[in-house]
Amino acid sequence: IECHFEPQIRDESISGEVMDLNIIYEDESLAVINKPSGLVVHPGSGNWSGTLLNGLVHHFNSLSRRESLRPGIVHRLDKDTSGVIIIAKNDKAHDFLSEQFSQRKVKKQYLALAWGRSEERRVGKECRSRWSPYH
Repeated sequence: IECHFEPQIRDESISGEVMDLNIIYEDESLAVINKPSGLVVHPGSGNWSGTLLNGLVHHFNSLSRRESLRPGIVHRLDKDTSGVIIIAKNDKAHDFLSEQFSQRKVKKQYLALAWGRSEERRVGKECRSRWSPYH
């Protein structure tokens, strides 16, 4: 058996794309965006355009780590998760914010809405470490 694989060469540059960003706070160092559910944060396998990062590159003149694959991105939210995401506009802010996340100094609060009745009494990936009225 003989196999021949052609390497997939991909342009790693990030194209700016017009996007309606819901900016809830902005100063010279950072921006806080309300990310809707369904929006991928950064390009990756199967999602090379239409991501939040494509919108950020178009909208902001300054983003941290400009030469990286994910300029401005300090943390992420899953595609199907809506919520606040913090964008660093310079490397100093990026380093400071990354350290805050790394040391778990950033407090996150989640709100889930449910309709109907579930047969499951436990919800979440790590049920034991999350608050639940059923524990």
